[in-house]
Amino acid sequence: MPPSRNLGGRPRGTKAQRKKDADREREITLKKAVDDHIEGSSVRIAAQRQGVPTSTVWHRENGRRTRSESHAKFRKLTTIEETELRDWLKELDGWGIHLSHSIIAGRANDILAERGSTDTVGKTWIRKFMRRFPEL
Repeated sequence: MPPSRNLGGRPRGTKAQRKKDADREREITLKKAVDDHIEGSSVRIAAQRQGVPTSTVWHRENGRRTRSESHAKFRKLTTIEETELRDWLKELDGWGIHLSHSIIAGRANDILAERGSTDTVGKTWIRKFMRRFPEL
């Protein structure tokens, strides 16, 4: 049975995974609405066809970024560094190494030190990082 089908019972995946999937679907729908408007429909009609707010379609078409894109500059690690950390953690997990918070925070601090920064990750950084990468 495909993983997306659920015939009752508990929902599949974690709450963070379901939210990430819903956000991805919403972005696809918004992209379709923007494309529909570019092809000649009015913003209102394009938004109604896709079931999204008219203002959101207009703002996206005129350059407004998603919430996660606009807040990326406030993160300790860049998106590329976080992806590198995620891949390294998956590799360790594949080797059977237990991933503790101290290992994750230590490697994140090492990445910051390699960059020349004196910052370190805080108490809640790991939780937020894991929310961004629910597959971990």
